[in-house]
Amino acid sequence: MHFRLCDYALDLVQNAVEAGAGLVVLKLVEDRTSFILGIEDNGCGMDEATRAKALDPFYTDGVKHATRKVGLGLPFVKQALDATDGSFLLDSKKGRGTILHCCFDLAHVDTPPIGDVATLVLQCMLLPGVFELQVLRSRTTEQGSSQYELSRRILQETLGDFCRGESLSMLRRFIRSQEDDLK
Repeated sequence: MHFRLCDYALDLVQNAVEAGAGLVVLKLVEDRTSFILGIEDNGCGMDEATRAKALDPFYTDGVKHATRKVGLGLPFVKQALDATDGSFLLDSKKGRGTILHCCFDLAHVDTPPIGDVATLVLQCMLLPGVFELQVLRSRTTEQGSSQYELSRRILQETLGDFCRGESLSMLRRFIRSQEDDLK
């Protein structure tokens, strides 16, 4: 089981990348009462039958991970949402991609903590593969609302290869500064 909402998000972004998405949009919207996790991708998508099976923890397509006998990402997030009165939407079209929308009720006693969003964004940026990741993050508090947007492509063009220590350090500091500005 995942301990933080960011754990679910990382797992689902990784699923999108592994499904062959060239573009993944990660939306993280937080206010006093809810945390919305949205993921849209242009990966391989699913037909209706596969989409129905994707919520079964004992189903895996056997393609992305030939040795796995289970697929737990979507079933875990759906279970957490059901247990905490959240909402869940999964829309997918074969050959076109997938849209996932999850709304967690932060007031529910069983809703996991959000976790470290800056680390989540960094981990998503560092996933292996050739893909564009766009992060749309907003937060509303009593003091007001703020937001930021990040593009993996632009950050790579600006900072260079994330495998270089200096680039990775700058990326980490930049993402943390964006998240700190939301407070």
